[in-house]
Amino acid sequence: MNIENRLITNEDVKAIKKYRDERGLVEKYVHPNGTWSNDDATVKWAGSAIIFDKISYGKSQDFIKEGVKVVDLGAGDGPVAHMISHRGYDVVGVDVKPWNFGYQSLAVMITKDAIEFVREYEDNSVDIFMDGCAVTHFNDSGGDEQTPNRGWRSIFEALKRVMKPGGYFICFSDIQCGDETVIGEFIRPEDIVRMAEESGLILTSEYNYSRDDRFSHSCNLGVASFVFTKE
Repeated sequence: MNIENRLITNEDVKAIKKYRDERGLVEKYVHPNGTWSNDDATVKWAGSAIIFDKISYGKSQDFIKEGVKVVDLGAGDGPVAHMISHRGYDVVGVDVKPWNFGYQSLAVMITKDAIEFVREYEDNSVDIFMDGCAVTHFNDSGGDEQTPNRGWRSIFEALKRVMKPGGYFICFSDIQCGDETVIGEFIRPEDIVRMAEESGLILTSEYNYSRDDRFSHSCNLGVASFVFTKE
């Protein structure tokens, strides 16, 4: 299933829901608000697991679970940190708000501002960062035509320093799908990619910006996936 570096389509949603149901994720990771029933949550949560699996299994002999450090930014009540920890990885979930989930997890959950948390890490110390639509909410009151959402730039600059060479940033985010530059919380995927590349991160493949058959939800937002790496 190829869902990385693209605007998610309605066909992608069907495939991701099939992955969710075949693995019983709704029952294994019960969400306190029943949010698995929302297609956009399923796309972000199960989609993150799909891409993580592709990256980790694709490395086979080189990607050993022991010693691999994973950080879920803005983890909240979402299941991503817990799904990854149950695969045998060392996972930290960080969020400014306390979390609430009704199942056992091996992930370490920390209540703290995610940008501050990352800035305290040593250089080249984390293998994989995850984001299930939290970073786009990190925006402050500033913004201009060159930097439409400062939260993205802040996190990209921090990740560039902290990620290990060859590490990954796996991200699913709500985005605006118009052609105009949007200033504020939700911006275009083109602007997110531009800020990442200006910060020194690299897409793992060419980005597909096609709006054909795109999935949309509240306020006509789309969902985009991104996989960045560091040389």
